Amino acid sequence: ASFSHSQYEATISWPQIVAALANNLYLGPQLGIDEDSGYPIFNADPGRLFTPLTRAEYDSIAQRTVYHPQSQSDTLAFTFSNLDLFQLPAGAAGFAGVVEYGYQSYDLKPDPLATQYYYYSWKDSDGSGSRNRWAAAGELRMPLLDSLSLSVAGRYDDYRFAGNSADKFTYSAGIEWRPLESLLVRSSYGTAFRAPDLHYVYSGVGNDETGGTDYYRCRTEEPDEDLTDCSYSDEGLIRTRSGNRALGPETSTSWTAGFVFSPRENFDVSIDYFNIDMRNQVQDLSTDRLLQLEANCRIGSDVNGNPVDVSSPSCIDAIARINRLANGNLYGITVNPVNVARERTSGVDLSAHYRLATGIGDFRFSGNYTWTREHLFQQYTGDADVDEFQVNSGFDIPRNKASASVSWEKNAWTVTLHGDRLGRLPNSDSYDQIVDTEAGEEAWIGATYRYNLSTEYRFNERMRLSFAVTNLFDKMPPKDPSYPSSPYYDGSWFDSMGRSYYVQLTTRFGGGPL
Repeated sequence: ASFSHSQYEATISWPQIVAALANNLYLGPQLGIDEDSGYPIFNADPGRLFTPLTRAEYDSIAQRTVYHPQSQSDTLAFTFSNLDLFQLPAGAAGFAGVVEYGYQSYDLKPDPLATQYYYYSWKDSDGSGSRNRWAAAGELRMPLLDSLSLSVAGRYDDYRFAGNSADKFTYSAGIEWRPLESLLVRSSYGTAFRAPDLHYVYSGVGNDETGGTDYYRCRTEEPDEDLTDCSYSDEGLIRTRSGNRALGPETSTSWTAGFVFSPRENFDVSIDYFNIDMRNQVQDLSTDRLLQLEANCRIGSDVNGNPVDVSSPSCIDAIARINRLANGNLYGITVNPVNVARERTSGVDLSAHYRLATGIGDFRFSGNYTWTREHLFQQYTGDADVDEFQVNSGFDIPRNKASASVSWEKNAWTVTLHGDRLGRLPNSDSYDQIVDTEAGEEAWIGATYRYNLSTEYRFNERMRLSFAVTNLFDKMPPKDPSYPSSPYYDGSWFDSMGRSYYVQLTTRFGGGPL
């Protein structure tokens, strides 16, 4: 039996510009209302816009916003096992099971002023909520023959949140066959279930000011211009986002097949094919993709001339989410998390490990590579599949990823250098480009590399100290020259976190060794 409790509390603050104070500094007092447009009248000095602020002027319009977020998670679990449940020709069958109950909660506790129109260009959302869950699971492993083993598992989960319930029975099965001592052939099939994250469900309404390309006006009013040169390539937008209490759970099925070859005790290589079919995956709607989709739906064809069904569920939804003024200008867009109807992917995983023993210690080398064959997306039932690797699909995902590491171990010391490689990604202009093998390189951001270094010292079997450096060479995200606004890089794959240092002391007071 076990009980675990974790709790997070923080105080986070940063400077924000107060809208009223900034307007007064730059525009001066309001002199009235224009009868024709309804806009306020100011006698602003244009030179003020091009005059750098002094420190005192900045301080006069800035204020620190303070958040106090907190979260909690509790789990009570009972596990049981029997490694000799019954006998089979090749040995005893083993069983393990678990029954658990859990509670999770979170509360953003934002600055109350941040949820109003108080700070410039920003109205944040609040969010708080909780859920209860319980689950029961069991796994049975059966050695059918000396060279053949079978494992089966089942699990039932039940979640209660926001007046809703989500429950599912999932199962999996795997088979391993060893025709040779050095060769293991394996395959598996399984189903999965995942309840939506709390903030996807409980997030309140919030606004921010963002920008986007008005693909509809660019394609209809300036069809001969590249998108980067279009007059509507960087239109201002008020984006409204909220949670979705009607979200359902994510489900999936997957199967794998592959082998592990180990010709020597200190070397092995594995190759596995994977095929995953996800349904009702929870994703935030993309502003850029909605703008692309709205243009396709209003025009009746995509940028390549392929026909688009204006009456499809995605078209009806996209057009309803975009708000335009009477003159046709973009004004606002509404986004929230939704259950994606379907997403499918398949590919190959390759992995290798090698250990070299020397007089100065053991060296371990490992490498992993993933190549994705296809990645298809369908937002609503009835929509056509979208190929996420198509350069103008509105998605930006790499086709391949890789990692490698080398470790040195001697006595109580371990030092590891780890590197990650992310394959190339489409750049911000790729929607307007049809890429071929010769002329399309300008539509891509090249592969990127990041390195981490860690070291560990083991005082004894129950205590160890580790030190790690992430982003060892302090690499910043790759700049995308075509990105229309700050921060000029793809925020879905990169962040500006520089070199970081971590120290961790781990000790165990009871039970077995670490």
